[in-house]
Amino acid sequence: MSVYVQTRNTLKTFLEVQSELANEINVGFEPITETMEHLKHGELSIAVVGEVNRGKSTFLNALMGTKLFPSRASVCTAGVTLLDYGEVPHAEIIYNNGKTESFDLDLDNPAKTLVDIVSRKNQNVQKIKMVRLQFPNPFTGNGLVLVDTPGVNDPETWREEITYEYLSGADAIIMLLDPMQPVSESEIEFLEHKILGRSIANLLFVVNKMDDVSAQDRAVALGRIENILKKYVPNPMIFPVASKPALMAKKLNDVQGLNVTGFPEFEESLMEFLSKGRGGALLRSKIQKGMDHLTNVIQFSMDQRMGALDSEVSSVQSKLERANKDLKSATKDKDDMTSEIQSKGKAISNNLKSIVSERKQYLNDSLKSALLEEPDVSVLRSNVLDFQKDCVGQMQNGIELIYGNLISEYGDKSTSMMSNISGILSSLSNEASVSVQSLKVSHEKVQVNSNLEDKKTGAAIGGVLSAGAGVAVASTATTVGITAIGTIGTVAAFGTMATIGIGILTGGVGLLLGAALGGMLSESSSSSSSGAQSSYVEYRETINNKRALLAVNRFVSKLMNNITLISNKMIRSLVNDLVTPLDQQINSQNKLISQIKSDIEQTVDCQESTRIFLTERIKDSAGLKEQYSQLIMDIEQL
Repeated sequence: MSVYVQTRNTLKTFLEVQSELANEINVGFEPITETMEHLKHGELSIAVVGEVNRGKSTFLNALMGTKLFPSRASVCTAGVTLLDYGEVPHAEIIYNNGKTESFDLDLDNPAKTLVDIVSRKNQNVQKIKMVRLQFPNPFTGNGLVLVDTPGVNDPETWREEITYEYLSGADAIIMLLDPMQPVSESEIEFLEHKILGRSIANLLFVVNKMDDVSAQDRAVALGRIENILKKYVPNPMIFPVASKPALMAKKLNDVQGLNVTGFPEFEESLMEFLSKGRGGALLRSKIQKGMDHLTNVIQFSMDQRMGALDSEVSSVQSKLERANKDLKSATKDKDDMTSEIQSKGKAISNNLKSIVSERKQYLNDSLKSALLEEPDVSVLRSNVLDFQKDCVGQMQNGIELIYGNLISEYGDKSTSMMSNISGILSSLSNEASVSVQSLKVSHEKVQVNSNLEDKKTGAAIGGVLSAGAGVAVASTATTVGITAIGTIGTVAAFGTMATIGIGILTGGVGLLLGAALGGMLSESSSSSSSGAQSSYVEYRETINNKRALLAVNRFVSKLMNNITLISNKMIRSLVNDLVTPLDQQINSQNKLISQIKSDIEQTVDCQESTRIFLTERIKDSAGLKEQYSQLIMDIEQL
């Protein structure tokens, strides 16, 4: 088992312990619940591509250890299939018109149900945009989403375009090859036109069907493939596997048989590959989120309760009254900031529209005549693609600049407000050390106030900007299909590391590619399979000057049409990540005020029992914090 998987499983256990501790001391644990829920679903996407008859379905089934994906012998995928983990086998069809249809899968023979939906047997197959599956399996149970795509040489153009749509934001792209055949022309074209320069850093090659090659010929076959790939990919990562025997070995729990298929080595390398990228960053942010909740909510609450018990009742009551007033004021400030953030939507849209308008002006003033007059088809295609890439680059820079400025402005405000809210009751624990001598108690009590005056409760605000501040934006803002966070992570973007203060923007290109370019690659799949309706010029199309101009015009229109959607999602993301933590903190403080009132109204004996209870819980919390620290060290070593 990889360190990544072990760390992930350990984190799940820690969060479960922490939620029980929070429940015991009666504090809110919404952030923990959210994190636990996120861990149940995939957030790292793995897109699997390859020509028809490369054994893709068998490979996917071998990854999961069960036969879920039906055979591709008849070229039978309607759009893409997204596989996430789920305890209950379930499938959802998403049609081009936005309608959905759900049905249960047979746990023992799920492929039998699917084949009638996604194959040529279904006359409405071209109306299906994607099929989203949830199925219990050990592979996607590690936070992964498998994106199964049509073949790169699929005779149906509408399906081929869908394949490209899901590659730009994938955390890993697995390209299947056949050891018995040289790398084909369509595979080389796929690498050159759809992968290189965009997703090459995430590309892994799997040479499937190695069991069909004799032992003495395997090295030669792999060497031949490596030599071809090196012409296009520096230092290609190549893994030889035998999917069919691996699937059988997993079904029979035959460890020895599985070891000779190449799958254990491939799966371990894949996890290591993912953990060194966005996977490790996301996992670390979840660990940090657990630590932040432990420090800022659980330990903070216990410190304040202990401090209140060891203080003059009248003084505590006075502080609680002031705290109520301060929290009402903080709530108003929070609501004002929310309104201010929401008012930025129009300005964001206008800024992005100005970028597109500038590109449109360039198209009309300079590029249009060049496209209409260019006689060389290859140059014409190159000019179109260069213009589209330039549009994407300009939009990407604009989005990152706007979003970065908003994070800087309101991230500071959110952090300051969080600190102020946390400080409303923080003085109770400090006061305990100076007021303990004046306590009017008739018998000795156990005191737990060592170093309380040195505690900086509420000072650690790290993780206000949780990882995923924008994942929701990117994962929902496609023009072709809107999906939920955790269901399709192929266009995740703008992740922020859990840091004190302002988060670090990463992977901004994913937002644009997911929100705009992905949708621009093709119109609704229900349209004709001819290239006439596409806004993107495919490398195998017959193209003329008018077709090229039509493509770029439609591309620019698509950009413009997506702007309102993108700006709205950016605003929602800001509110979710900068305001929701404030709401949770205000609720926690209100709950703590009620708890302290209850504590100080207890009899002396009951107060003593509460002290003993809190003392034990404080020890538990300290031990859990040490374990979290070790977990962070483990993830940093990935």
